[in-house]
Amino acid sequence: MFNIKSFFPFSDTPIDYSKVFKILLGFHILLMCLGLTNLITDEHGFRQTQTALTSLFFLKEGFKVDYITPVLGAPWTIPFEFPVYQYVVAILQKITGLHLDICGRLVSISCFYLIIVIVQRLNTVIKEFPSKALACLLLCNPLYIFWTRTFLIESMALLYSVAFIYFFLCFHIKENKIYGLLMFIFALLASLTKITTFFVAVVFVVLYLAKSAWEDRASIRAKYLRIVSVILTLCLSVLVQLVWTKNCDAAKIRSYLGNSITSKSLQSWNFGEVNTRFEFENWNEIFYKSGYVFLLAILVLMIALMYKNIFVKRTFIVFLLAGFSGPLVFFNLYKVHSYYHYANTLFLLAGLAFCISSLKFFKIQRIAFTLIVLMNLTYYFSEYYISHRNNNNDIATSALCLKTNSHQEDVALVIGMDWGSEIPYYSERKCICIPEQFLPELENSPELFIEKLKTKNIKHVLLRNHRMSEIDKPYFQKLKTILNLKTQRMDDKGKGILISNN
Repeated sequence: MFNIKSFFPFSDTPIDYSKVFKILLGFHILLMCLGLTNLITDEHGFRQTQTALTSLFFLKEGFKVDYITPVLGAPWTIPFEFPVYQYVVAILQKITGLHLDICGRLVSISCFYLIIVIVQRLNTVIKEFPSKALACLLLCNPLYIFWTRTFLIESMALLYSVAFIYFFLCFHIKENKIYGLLMFIFALLASLTKITTFFVAVVFVVLYLAKSAWEDRASIRAKYLRIVSVILTLCLSVLVQLVWTKNCDAAKIRSYLGNSITSKSLQSWNFGEVNTRFEFENWNEIFYKSGYVFLLAILVLMIALMYKNIFVKRTFIVFLLAGFSGPLVFFNLYKVHSYYHYANTLFLLAGLAFCISSLKFFKIQRIAFTLIVLMNLTYYFSEYYISHRNNNNDIATSALCLKTNSHQEDVALVIGMDWGSEIPYYSERKCICIPEQFLPELENSPELFIEKLKTKNIKHVLLRNHRMSEIDKPYFQKLKTILNLKTQRMDDKGKGILISNN
Protein backbone atom coordinates (compact mmCIF):
# COMPACT_ATOMS: atom_id res chain seq x y z
CA MET A 1 0.00 0.00 0.00
CA PHE A 2 1.32 3.45 -0.95
CA ASN A 3 1.99 5.64 2.06
CA ILE A 4 2.98 9.23 1.35
CA LYS A 5 4.35 9.63 4.88
CA SER A 6 7.06 7.07 4.14
CA PHE A 7 8.55 9.59 1.68
CA PHE A 8 8.51 12.51 4.14
CA PRO A 9 12.16 13.65 4.52
CA PHE A 10 11.88 14.45 8.25
CA SER A 11 10.39 11.10 9.25
CA ASP A 12 12.49 9.13 11.73
CA THR A 13 12.11 5.77 9.95
CA PRO A 14 14.43 3.89 7.55
CA ILE A 15 14.29 4.87 3.88
CA ASP A 16 12.34 2.36 1.82
CA TYR A 17 14.75 2.28 -1.12
CA SER A 18 12.67 -0.31 -2.96
CA LYS A 19 9.73 2.10 -3.27
CA VAL A 20 11.97 5.05 -4.13
CA PHE A 21 13.73 2.90 -6.75
CA LYS A 22 10.46 2.04 -8.49
CA ILE A 23 9.42 5.71 -8.66
CA LEU A 24 12.82 6.89 -9.92
CA LEU A 25 13.01 4.02 -12.43
CA GLY A 26 9.63 5.02 -13.87
CA PHE A 27 10.77 8.64 -14.01
CA HIS A 28 14.02 7.63 -15.73
CA ILE A 29 12.26 5.45 -18.32
CA LEU A 30 9.87 8.32 -19.07
CA LEU A 31 12.79 10.66 -19.70
CA MET A 32 14.50 8.07 -21.90
CA CYS A 33 11.43 8.16 -24.15
CA LEU A 34 11.52 11.96 -24.33
CA GLY A 35 13.12 13.09 -27.57
CA LEU A 36 13.95 9.54 -28.60
CA THR A 37 13.50 10.44 -32.28
CA ASN A 38 15.39 13.75 -32.04
CA LEU A 39 18.58 14.29 -34.02
CA ILE A 40 21.83 13.51 -32.22
CA THR A 41 23.07 17.09 -32.53
CA ASP A 42 22.10 18.34 -29.07
CA GLU A 43 25.16 18.29 -26.74
CA HIS A 44 28.61 17.34 -28.09
CA GLY A 45 26.96 16.52 -31.40
CA PHE A 46 30.40 16.29 -33.03
CA ARG A 47 31.22 13.24 -30.88
CA GLN A 48 27.80 11.62 -31.12
CA THR A 49 27.76 11.84 -34.91
CA GLN A 50 31.37 10.65 -35.12
CA THR A 51 30.31 7.49 -33.29
CA ALA A 52 27.18 7.15 -35.41
CA LEU A 53 29.13 7.69 -38.64
CA THR A 54 31.16 4.56 -37.93
CA SER A 55 27.96 2.52 -37.50
CA LEU A 56 26.55 4.03 -40.70
CA PHE A 57 29.56 2.96 -42.76
CA PHE A 58 29.52 -0.51 -41.19
CA LEU A 59 26.07 -0.78 -42.76
CA LYS A 60 27.27 0.70 -46.05
CA GLU A 61 30.63 -1.05 -46.48
CA GLY A 62 30.78 -3.85 -43.91
CA PHE A 63 32.84 -4.34 -40.74
CA LYS A 64 36.51 -3.34 -40.81
CA VAL A 65 38.98 -3.36 -37.94
CA ASP A 66 40.46 -0.10 -39.25
CA TYR A 67 36.97 1.24 -39.57
CA ILE A 68 35.90 4.14 -41.74
CA THR A 69 35.01 7.51 -40.21
CA PRO A 70 34.97 9.73 -43.31
CA VAL A 71 35.70 13.21 -41.96
CA LEU A 72 39.40 13.89 -42.62
CA GLY A 73 40.08 12.64 -46.12
CA ALA A 74 41.37 9.47 -47.76
CA PRO A 75 41.88 6.72 -46.77
CA TRP A 76 39.11 7.74 -44.31
CA THR A 77 40.32 5.66 -41.33
CA ILE A 78 40.85 7.53 -38.03
CA PRO A 79 40.07 4.82 -35.43
CA PHE A 80 40.01 5.64 -31.72
CA GLU A 81 38.28 3.02 -29.55
CA PHE A 82 37.65 -0.55 -30.72
CA PRO A 83 34.16 -0.30 -32.31
CA VAL A 84 32.22 -2.76 -30.12
CA TYR A 85 29.39 -0.31 -29.47
CA GLN A 86 29.22 0.89 -33.08
CA TYR A 87 29.02 -2.67 -34.39
CA VAL A 88 26.26 -3.66 -31.94
CA VAL A 89 24.26 -0.59 -33.02
CA ALA A 90 24.72 -1.49 -36.70
CA ILE A 91 23.52 -5.05 -36.04
CA LEU A 92 20.45 -3.75 -34.16
CA GLN A 93 19.62 -1.43 -37.05
CA LYS A 94 19.94 -4.25 -39.56
CA ILE A 95 17.65 -6.51 -37.50
CA THR A 96 14.98 -3.94 -36.58
CA GLY A 97 15.10 -1.46 -39.47
CA LEU A 98 14.81 1.42 -36.99
CA HIS A 99 16.55 4.72 -37.66
CA LEU A 100 20.22 4.52 -36.70
CA ASP A 101 19.87 7.41 -34.20
CA ILE A 102 17.22 5.46 -32.28
CA CYS A 103 19.27 2.25 -32.36
CA GLY A 104 22.28 4.04 -30.90
CA ARG A 105 20.17 5.44 -28.10
CA LEU A 106 18.49 2.09 -27.37
CA VAL A 107 21.84 0.29 -27.05
CA SER A 108 23.15 2.97 -24.72
CA ILE A 109 20.00 2.93 -22.57
CA SER A 110 20.04 -0.88 -22.37
CA CYS A 111 23.65 -0.83 -21.17
CA PHE A 112 22.74 1.62 -18.41
CA TYR A 113 19.93 -0.58 -17.11
CA LEU A 114 22.29 -3.57 -17.13
CA ILE A 115 24.64 -1.46 -14.97
CA ILE A 116 21.75 -1.01 -12.52
CA VAL A 117 21.24 -4.80 -12.45
CA ILE A 118 24.93 -5.39 -11.60
CA VAL A 119 24.96 -2.60 -8.99
CA GLN A 120 22.05 -4.27 -7.21
CA ARG A 121 24.12 -7.46 -6.93
CA LEU A 122 27.21 -5.82 -5.48
CA ASN A 123 25.88 -6.31 -1.94
CA THR A 124 26.31 -10.06 -2.47
CA VAL A 125 30.09 -9.62 -2.71
CA ILE A 126 30.73 -6.51 -0.59
CA LYS A 127 29.17 -6.76 2.84
CA GLU A 128 26.70 -3.97 3.61
CA PHE A 129 27.16 -2.40 0.17
CA PRO A 130 24.27 0.10 -0.29
CA SER A 131 23.12 -1.33 -3.63
CA LYS A 132 19.58 0.04 -3.55
CA ALA A 133 20.69 3.49 -2.38
CA LEU A 134 23.28 3.66 -5.17
CA ALA A 135 20.76 2.47 -7.77
CA CYS A 136 18.42 5.29 -6.72
CA LEU A 137 21.20 7.89 -6.92
CA LEU A 138 22.17 6.66 -10.39
CA LEU A 139 18.60 6.93 -11.68
CA CYS A 140 18.20 10.55 -10.60
CA ASN A 141 21.71 11.75 -11.48
CA PRO A 142 21.67 14.30 -14.36
CA LEU A 143 24.65 12.69 -16.13
CA TYR A 144 22.96 9.28 -16.11
CA ILE A 145 19.72 10.80 -17.35
CA PHE A 146 21.02 12.94 -20.20
CA TRP A 147 24.13 11.14 -21.47
CA THR A 148 22.52 7.69 -21.21
CA ARG A 149 20.16 8.58 -24.08
CA THR A 150 22.90 9.85 -26.41
CA PHE A 151 24.71 8.08 -29.25
CA LEU A 152 27.91 7.52 -27.27
CA ILE A 153 29.99 4.61 -26.02
CA GLU A 154 29.91 5.83 -22.39
CA SER A 155 27.28 3.48 -20.95
CA MET A 156 28.69 0.40 -22.69
CA ALA A 157 32.22 1.21 -21.50
CA LEU A 158 30.94 1.70 -17.95
CA LEU A 159 28.91 -1.53 -18.17
CA TYR A 160 32.01 -3.54 -19.05
CA SER A 161 34.01 -1.80 -16.32
CA VAL A 162 31.36 -2.45 -13.65
CA ALA A 163 31.02 -6.08 -14.81
CA PHE A 164 34.81 -6.40 -14.57
CA ILE A 165 34.70 -5.09 -10.98
CA TYR A 166 31.83 -7.39 -10.04
CA PHE A 167 33.58 -10.53 -11.33
CA PHE A 168 36.86 -9.37 -9.80
CA LEU A 169 35.13 -9.20 -6.41
CA CYS A 170 33.54 -12.63 -6.94
CA PHE A 171 36.90 -14.08 -7.94
CA HIS A 172 38.71 -12.36 -5.06
CA ILE A 173 36.29 -13.82 -2.52
CA LYS A 174 35.49 -17.26 -3.97
CA GLU A 175 38.51 -17.99 -6.24
CA ASN A 176 36.26 -19.60 -8.82
CA LYS A 177 37.96 -20.05 -12.22
CA ILE A 178 34.76 -19.13 -14.08
CA TYR A 179 34.71 -15.78 -12.28
CA GLY A 180 38.37 -15.33 -13.14
CA LEU A 181 37.68 -15.95 -16.82
CA LEU A 182 34.72 -13.55 -16.83
CA MET A 183 36.85 -10.96 -15.05
CA PHE A 184 39.46 -11.26 -17.81
CA ILE A 185 36.90 -11.07 -20.65
CA PHE A 186 35.22 -7.94 -19.30
CA ALA A 187 38.60 -6.33 -18.55
CA LEU A 188 39.53 -6.76 -22.23
CA LEU A 189 36.17 -5.42 -23.42
CA ALA A 190 36.34 -2.44 -21.06
CA SER A 191 39.92 -1.65 -22.03
CA LEU A 192 39.20 -1.77 -25.77
CA THR A 193 35.86 0.04 -25.57
CA LYS A 194 37.19 3.06 -23.66
CA ILE A 195 40.50 3.09 -21.82
CA THR A 196 39.75 6.23 -19.79
CA THR A 197 36.64 4.58 -18.30
CA PHE A 198 38.51 1.34 -17.66
CA PHE A 199 41.25 3.33 -15.92
CA VAL A 200 38.86 4.32 -13.12
CA ALA A 201 37.87 0.67 -12.64
CA VAL A 202 41.56 -0.33 -12.52
CA VAL A 203 42.23 2.26 -9.81
CA PHE A 204 39.32 0.85 -7.79
CA VAL A 205 40.61 -2.73 -8.13
CA VAL A 206 44.17 -1.79 -7.15
CA LEU A 207 42.97 0.21 -4.13
CA TYR A 208 40.57 -2.55 -3.09
CA LEU A 209 43.36 -5.14 -3.26
CA ALA A 210 45.59 -2.87 -1.17
CA LYS A 211 42.82 -2.33 1.36
CA SER A 212 42.08 -6.06 1.59
CA ALA A 213 45.79 -6.82 2.06
CA TRP A 214 46.03 -4.23 4.83
CA GLU A 215 42.97 -5.53 6.65
CA ASP A 216 43.96 -9.21 6.42
CA ARG A 217 47.75 -9.26 6.23
CA ALA A 218 47.92 -12.79 7.62
CA SER A 219 46.14 -14.34 4.63
CA ILE A 220 48.07 -12.57 1.86
CA ARG A 221 50.09 -15.70 1.14
CA ALA A 222 46.90 -17.78 0.81
CA LYS A 223 45.50 -15.25 -1.67
CA TYR A 224 48.74 -15.06 -3.65
CA LEU A 225 47.39 -16.80 -6.78
CA ARG A 226 44.29 -14.62 -6.83
CA ILE A 227 46.34 -11.44 -6.60
CA VAL A 228 48.71 -12.60 -9.34
CA SER A 229 45.74 -13.49 -11.58
CA VAL A 230 44.24 -10.04 -11.14
CA ILE A 231 47.56 -8.32 -11.85
CA LEU A 232 48.06 -10.45 -15.00
CA THR A 233 44.53 -9.57 -16.14
CA LEU A 234 45.25 -5.86 -15.73
CA CYS A 235 48.62 -6.10 -17.48
CA LEU A 236 47.24 -8.07 -20.44
CA SER A 237 44.29 -5.69 -20.81
CA VAL A 238 46.59 -2.68 -20.88
CA LEU A 239 48.93 -4.45 -23.30
CA VAL A 240 46.07 -5.21 -25.70
CA GLN A 241 45.01 -1.57 -25.51
CA LEU A 242 48.55 -0.41 -26.28
CA VAL A 243 48.67 -2.68 -29.33
CA TRP A 244 45.30 -1.32 -30.47
CA THR A 245 46.45 2.28 -29.95
CA LYS A 246 49.56 1.61 -32.04
CA ASN A 247 47.34 0.20 -34.79
CA CYS A 248 45.08 3.27 -34.61
CA ASP A 249 48.04 5.62 -34.93
CA ALA A 250 49.33 3.69 -37.95
CA ALA A 251 45.92 4.12 -39.61
CA LYS A 252 45.67 7.85 -38.78
CA ILE A 253 49.05 8.85 -40.17
CA ARG A 254 48.01 7.60 -43.59
CA SER A 255 45.96 10.76 -44.05
CA TYR A 256 47.37 14.27 -43.94
CA LEU A 257 44.80 15.65 -41.48
CA GLY A 258 44.56 12.40 -39.49
CA ASN A 259 48.21 12.74 -38.52
CA SER A 260 47.17 15.56 -36.15
CA ILE A 261 45.04 13.28 -33.96
CA THR A 262 47.42 10.43 -33.14
CA SER A 263 47.80 9.46 -29.48
CA LYS A 264 51.12 11.28 -29.32
CA SER A 265 49.66 14.45 -30.84
CA LEU A 266 46.74 14.45 -28.40
CA GLN A 267 48.68 13.35 -25.31
CA SER A 268 49.35 16.76 -23.80
CA TRP A 269 45.80 17.91 -24.55
CA ASN A 270 44.18 14.83 -22.97
CA PHE A 271 46.09 15.03 -19.71
CA GLY A 272 46.41 18.79 -19.51
CA GLU A 273 49.38 20.75 -18.23
CA VAL A 274 50.34 20.20 -14.58
CA ASN A 275 49.93 23.88 -13.73
CA THR A 276 46.28 23.86 -14.91
CA ARG A 277 45.45 21.64 -11.91
CA PHE A 278 46.28 24.52 -9.59
CA GLU A 279 43.88 27.03 -11.15
CA PHE A 280 40.55 27.50 -9.39
CA GLU A 281 38.68 28.31 -12.63
CA ASN A 282 39.55 24.90 -14.05
CA TRP A 283 38.36 23.08 -10.93
CA ASN A 284 35.18 25.15 -10.93
CA GLU A 285 34.57 23.92 -14.48
CA ILE A 286 35.06 20.30 -13.40
CA PHE A 287 32.76 20.77 -10.40
CA TYR A 288 30.10 22.25 -12.67
CA LYS A 289 30.35 19.59 -15.39
CA SER A 290 30.06 16.83 -12.75
CA GLY A 291 26.80 18.33 -11.47
CA TYR A 292 28.73 19.29 -8.31
CA VAL A 293 28.84 15.63 -7.24
CA PHE A 294 32.65 15.81 -7.43
CA LEU A 295 32.70 18.74 -4.99
CA LEU A 296 30.22 17.04 -2.67
CA ALA A 297 32.34 13.87 -2.67
CA ILE A 298 35.43 15.89 -1.68
CA LEU A 299 33.55 17.39 1.28
CA VAL A 300 32.36 13.94 2.36
CA LEU A 301 35.91 12.57 2.12
CA MET A 302 37.27 15.41 4.25
CA ILE A 303 34.68 14.71 6.95
CA ALA A 304 35.28 10.94 6.74
CA LEU A 305 39.04 11.33 7.26
CA MET A 306 38.36 12.89 10.67
CA TYR A 307 37.31 9.46 11.98
CA LYS A 308 39.80 6.92 13.31
CA ASN A 309 40.68 3.75 11.40
CA ILE A 310 38.79 5.08 8.44
CA PHE A 311 40.74 3.06 5.84
CA VAL A 312 39.90 -0.17 7.65
CA LYS A 313 36.25 0.52 8.38
CA ARG A 314 35.09 2.47 5.36
CA THR A 315 35.13 0.83 1.94
CA PHE A 316 33.55 3.97 0.56
CA ILE A 317 36.97 5.65 0.71
CA VAL A 318 38.12 3.29 -2.04
CA PHE A 319 35.13 4.23 -4.19
CA LEU A 320 35.70 7.94 -3.65
CA LEU A 321 39.42 7.76 -4.48
CA ALA A 322 38.64 5.79 -7.66
CA GLY A 323 36.07 8.44 -8.56
CA PHE A 324 38.62 11.22 -8.08
CA SER A 325 41.23 9.44 -10.20
CA GLY A 326 39.56 10.11 -13.56
CA PRO A 327 39.54 13.93 -13.42
CA LEU A 328 42.92 14.08 -11.66
CA VAL A 329 44.67 12.09 -14.41
CA PHE A 330 42.69 13.04 -17.54
CA PHE A 331 42.21 16.59 -16.34
CA ASN A 332 41.59 18.36 -19.63
CA LEU A 333 39.17 15.74 -20.95
CA TYR A 334 37.01 16.05 -17.83
CA LYS A 335 37.23 19.84 -17.90
CA VAL A 336 36.09 20.17 -21.50
CA HIS A 337 33.70 17.23 -21.99
CA SER A 338 30.75 16.70 -19.62
CA TYR A 339 30.19 13.13 -20.78
CA TYR A 340 33.59 11.99 -19.46
CA HIS A 341 32.15 12.29 -15.94
CA TYR A 342 29.91 9.35 -16.83
CA ALA A 343 32.87 7.07 -16.07
CA ASN A 344 33.70 8.20 -12.54
CA THR A 345 30.43 9.55 -11.13
CA LEU A 346 29.15 6.05 -10.30
CA PHE A 347 32.11 5.61 -7.92
CA LEU A 348 31.53 9.00 -6.30
CA LEU A 349 27.83 8.19 -5.87
CA ALA A 350 28.77 4.81 -4.36
CA GLY A 351 30.87 6.67 -1.78
CA LEU A 352 27.97 9.01 -1.02
CA ALA A 353 25.56 6.06 -0.75
CA PHE A 354 27.92 4.42 1.76
CA CYS A 355 28.10 7.65 3.72
CA ILE A 356 24.31 8.12 3.82
CA SER A 357 23.63 4.54 4.88
CA SER A 358 26.20 4.79 7.68
CA LEU A 359 24.60 7.84 9.30
CA LYS A 360 23.29 6.91 12.75
CA PHE A 361 19.93 8.66 12.70
CA PHE A 362 17.26 7.81 10.12
CA LYS A 363 16.06 11.42 10.00
CA ILE A 364 19.55 12.61 8.99
CA GLN A 365 19.77 9.81 6.40
CA ARG A 366 16.48 10.92 4.88
CA ILE A 367 17.44 14.59 4.78
CA ALA A 368 20.85 13.86 3.22
CA PHE A 369 19.35 11.51 0.61
CA THR A 370 16.52 13.94 -0.23
CA LEU A 371 18.95 16.86 -0.64
CA ILE A 372 21.15 14.89 -3.06
CA VAL A 373 18.12 13.79 -5.11
CA LEU A 374 16.79 17.36 -5.25
CA MET A 375 20.23 18.71 -6.16
CA ASN A 376 20.51 16.19 -9.01
CA LEU A 377 17.06 16.88 -10.43
CA THR A 378 17.48 20.65 -10.13
CA TYR A 379 20.74 20.44 -12.06
CA TYR A 380 19.19 18.23 -14.75
CA PHE A 381 16.24 20.54 -15.38
CA SER A 382 18.37 23.68 -15.36
CA GLU A 383 21.27 22.33 -17.46
CA TYR A 384 20.04 19.49 -19.68
CA TYR A 385 16.25 19.42 -19.98
CA ILE A 386 15.90 21.95 -22.83
CA SER A 387 18.61 20.23 -24.90
CA HIS A 388 17.03 16.88 -24.09
CA ARG A 389 13.57 17.96 -25.18
CA ASN A 390 14.27 20.17 -28.20
CA ASN A 391 15.23 18.90 -31.63
CA ASN A 392 18.23 20.83 -33.01
CA ASN A 393 18.02 20.53 -36.80
CA ASP A 394 20.07 23.57 -37.87
CA ILE A 395 23.00 21.48 -39.04
CA ALA A 396 20.75 18.86 -40.63
CA THR A 397 19.44 21.42 -43.14
CA SER A 398 22.96 21.94 -44.51
CA ALA A 399 23.52 18.17 -44.57
CA LEU A 400 20.25 17.67 -46.46
CA CYS A 401 21.26 20.35 -48.96
CA LEU A 402 24.51 18.46 -49.61
CA LYS A 403 22.79 15.08 -49.81
CA THR A 404 20.15 16.34 -52.25
CA ASN A 405 22.65 17.97 -54.59
CA SER A 406 25.37 15.32 -54.68
CA HIS A 407 26.01 11.71 -55.64
CA GLN A 408 26.97 8.87 -53.30
CA GLU A 409 30.58 8.85 -54.49
CA ASP A 410 31.03 12.65 -54.22
CA VAL A 411 33.34 14.16 -51.61
CA ALA A 412 32.75 17.55 -49.99
CA LEU A 413 35.04 19.99 -48.19
CA VAL A 414 33.36 21.39 -45.07
CA ILE A 415 34.64 24.70 -43.68
CA GLY A 416 33.35 26.23 -40.44
CA MET A 417 32.56 23.05 -38.47
CA ASP A 418 36.09 22.24 -37.27
CA TRP A 419 36.33 18.45 -37.77
CA GLY A 420 32.87 17.64 -36.47
CA SER A 421 30.98 14.74 -38.06
CA GLU A 422 27.48 16.20 -38.19
CA ILE A 423 27.52 17.05 -41.92
CA PRO A 424 29.08 13.73 -43.11
CA TYR A 425 26.66 11.71 -40.96
CA TYR A 426 23.38 13.36 -41.94
CA SER A 427 24.38 13.86 -45.59
CA GLU A 428 25.65 10.25 -45.75
CA ARG A 429 28.59 11.52 -47.77
CA LYS A 430 32.33 11.32 -47.29
CA CYS A 431 33.53 14.76 -46.27
CA ILE A 432 36.78 16.48 -45.43
CA CYS A 433 35.91 18.61 -42.40
CA ILE A 434 38.89 20.94 -42.14
CA PRO A 435 40.04 21.51 -38.54
CA GLU A 436 40.39 25.18 -37.56
CA GLN A 437 44.15 24.78 -37.08
CA PHE A 438 44.57 23.89 -40.78
CA LEU A 439 42.53 26.77 -42.23
CA PRO A 440 45.49 29.21 -42.38
CA GLU A 441 47.32 26.63 -44.49
CA LEU A 442 44.35 26.37 -46.83
CA GLU A 443 44.18 30.17 -47.12
CA ASN A 444 47.91 30.49 -47.86
CA SER A 445 48.01 27.89 -50.62
CA PRO A 446 44.73 26.21 -51.66
CA GLU A 447 46.41 24.22 -54.45
CA LEU A 448 49.13 22.76 -52.21
CA PHE A 449 46.59 21.98 -49.47
CA ILE A 450 44.29 20.08 -51.84
CA GLU A 451 47.30 18.19 -53.14
CA LYS A 452 48.29 17.13 -49.63
CA LEU A 453 44.81 15.73 -48.97
CA LYS A 454 45.34 13.10 -51.71
CA THR A 455 41.59 12.69 -52.00
CA LYS A 456 39.83 12.26 -55.32
CA ASN A 457 36.35 13.33 -56.36
CA ILE A 458 36.09 16.55 -54.30
CA LYS A 459 33.10 18.14 -56.00
CA HIS A 460 31.55 20.35 -53.32
CA VAL A 461 32.51 22.90 -50.68
CA LEU A 462 30.17 23.69 -47.79
CA LEU A 463 30.70 26.91 -45.84
CA ARG A 464 29.01 27.07 -42.44
CA ASN A 465 28.22 29.81 -39.92
CA HIS A 466 30.93 32.49 -39.59
CA ARG A 467 32.87 31.06 -42.55
CA MET A 468 30.08 31.85 -45.03
CA SER A 469 31.48 35.38 -45.47
CA GLU A 470 34.71 33.92 -46.88
CA ILE A 471 33.07 33.08 -50.18
CA ASP A 472 34.41 36.33 -51.67
CA LYS A 473 37.96 36.05 -50.30
CA PRO A 474 40.85 35.55 -52.77
CA TYR A 475 41.84 32.14 -51.43
CA PHE A 476 38.30 30.86 -51.92
CA GLN A 477 38.16 32.14 -55.47
CA LYS A 478 41.33 30.13 -56.15
CA LEU A 479 39.73 27.10 -54.51
CA LYS A 480 36.69 27.43 -56.78
CA THR A 481 38.95 27.46 -59.81
CA ILE A 482 41.00 24.45 -58.64
CA LEU A 483 37.87 22.37 -57.94
CA ASN A 484 35.90 23.81 -60.88
CA LEU A 485 33.04 24.94 -58.62
CA LYS A 486 30.15 26.61 -60.44
CA THR A 487 26.80 26.36 -58.67
CA GLN A 488 25.96 28.13 -55.43
CA ARG A 489 23.09 27.16 -53.12
CA MET A 490 21.91 28.26 -49.66
CA ASP A 491 20.46 25.79 -47.16
CA ASP A 492 16.89 26.25 -45.89
CA LYS A 493 17.92 28.06 -42.70
CA GLY A 494 20.53 30.31 -44.25
CA LYS A 495 23.36 28.89 -42.14
CA GLY A 496 25.27 27.16 -44.89
CA ILE A 497 26.34 27.83 -48.48
CA LEU A 498 26.99 24.88 -50.80
CA ILE A 499 29.17 25.45 -53.86
CA SER A 500 29.27 22.57 -56.33
CA ASN A 501 30.78 21.74 -59.73
CA ASN A 502 27.43 20.72 -61.22
